Amino acid sequence: MTVDTDNNLWVASEYGLRKFEAGNNTTFTLYDTSNTPLTSAGMTDVEADPNSGIWVGTYEGFARFDGMTWTLYNQANTGMPGTVVADVARRASDGLIAIASYQGGTWPYTGSVSIFDGATWTHFTRENSPLTHWQVVAVGFDGNGNLWASAMSEGAVQIMTGELAGTPTPTPTASPTATPTVTPSATPTATPTVTPSATPTATPTPRPSASPRSRPAPRPRATPLPRP
Repeated sequence: MTVDTDNNLWVASEYGLRKFEAGNNTTFTLYDTSNTPLTSAGMTDVEADPNSGIWVGTYEGFARFDGMTWTLYNQANTGMPGTVVADVARRASDGLIAIASYQGGTWPYTGSVSIFDGATWTHFTRENSPLTHWQVVAVGFDGNGNLWASAMSEGAVQIMTGELAGTPTPTPTASPTATPTVTPSATPTATPTVTPSATPTATPTPRPSASPRSRPAPRPRATPLPRP
């Protein structure tokens, strides 16, 4: 999304470009292949131009719209190696435009960081620069006017496109490489299966055996006296 010099809100989407006029957030004007010379309604980025108008990246090139006229830039008329313009950036000091583009539909795959000064295009590729990957997906200017680009899975690169006059260059300070903290994904806790506890078997208490009664010792019989 971007807001232009007339305070209009522009929203880029995969289904066209929408313009909300200032103070209106309920209705919009839709721009797509039916009412513009654009060859793709898939929009990737939109940037406002302080001199009025907007810049927009699409799945099939790049365009500028000044409110009346569309100017199209593509592989045929710029020489850009990519066909998909994934990102757009504008340098505030002089209006230099940078785009990230790539083409992954046919082999060999190609892509570049391209800059446009209003008259001339310059393309930085893996073949003519230290660009680390052909699939360039993002670009942006820093405070010194130098260009940074994200080369997909191969990190970021800095392109020294000329520092602004009078802008001090910061001295880079080596910082330790941060080791990313791996956050473990939550492992679902298994719901324990309730096993019914065994019903205890009642063990009968044995009855005590009757102890035999003790019999009294027999009395000794009297020895009979001899008869006379």
